[in-house]
Amino acid sequence: MAEEKRLPPSGKKKWVALMYEKAIGNRILSRCRSVLAWSSDAYSFMKLRAPQGKVSLFLPGIDISLFQTDPTMRFYQNGEISLLVVARLHPYKGYDVLLQALSLLHNEGVQFRLSIVGEGDMKPGIQAEISRCSLEHLIRFLPPIPHSEMPRVYRSHDLLILPSHRDTIGMCVPEAMACGIPAIVSTGAGAKDYIIPGETGLVFPAGDARALADCIKALANESQLQRMGRNAAADIREHYSLAHQADVLYAHLTG
Repeated sequence: MAEEKRLPPSGKKKWVALMYEKAIGNRILSRCRSVLAWSSDAYSFMKLRAPQGKVSLFLPGIDISLFQTDPTMRFYQNGEISLLVVARLHPYKGYDVLLQALSLLHNEGVQFRLSIVGEGDMKPGIQAEISRCSLEHLIRFLPPIPHSEMPRVYRSHDLLILPSHRDTIGMCVPEAMACGIPAIVSTGAGAKDYIIPGETGLVFPAGDARALADCIKALANESQLQRMGRNAAADIREHYSLAHQADVLYAHLTG
């Protein structure tokens, strides 16, 4: 019996994806009236594959009846910035870059605390790296939290960080913004499209720990956090509520 030629696992995945795109994906796209891309990265990707004029950028909406600001919120309490990450404990989420950045800040005397909401197989490795960086007294893992309770979690922190190497969206970003919390997002995350840099948050090059550290330092003061948090909530309410996005979608489909 002839020896079977085997593709490496990664090669198999690429081959299957290529065959699907050629045999099925292109046929589906040719029959679609419209293709809605949920991020600018997806928009650029689909423009190369869908017929001209069919692709539109359409960011997901947010339930602003659930994700709301609290007028009693206070930022930068006790001279330290309270950071939050909401992300699975997975390599592509960029925890390596985050811990490098926090180690830099710690060595530079920046006062901070970090809460992590997320589960995954990487937890022991992340905990080991936290200990190696001598950050265990500054970082805590929160237990699993129901989605309905997340507004309270967002509002109990100063700043959300999404350091992903790559990420389709990252809905924690607009959720936090709707609660009046600015965000720092990597260029690898689709959620960067919600950010107006310097107004509602900051964007840094994916994988660049020094740039992330500098972004956190730039927002480590009460006035900046208040200003950007206020802007973030207003922008989400005006442009990304479920009602607004439903109207945009209806106009797009009936126009």
